[in-house]
Amino acid sequence: MSRPGLEDSLVVMDIADRMRRRADTLDQASDYDSRRRALRERLVQLYKAQGIAIDTDTLDSAIEQHMARRLTYRPARRLAAALARFYVRLVTPAADVPRQER
Repeated sequence: MSRPGLEDSLVVMDIADRMRRRADTLDQASDYDSRRRALRERLVQLYKAQGIAIDTDTLDSAIEQHMARRLTYRPARRLAAALARFYVRLVTPAADVPRQER
């Protein structure tokens, strides 16, 4: 039986690395309750340090709103998108960009 080559080893290592990173990301995302509790504790400490009394229901509601919007897609505004397209056209050489038909 022949030994696997360097290329095969590197490809398998890359796949294993991607799987490990994906698992780490899923673990972090699934730890929602502990992240929410940690954020709540941190905010309570910040408000207490500033001498501000905060209602826990209000704080919990604000955290829930933040968490709900955290992973939503918000398209770029018209001006921001136009500036980004202009920048890409300015930086990218014309020979490398295929023409788009409108």
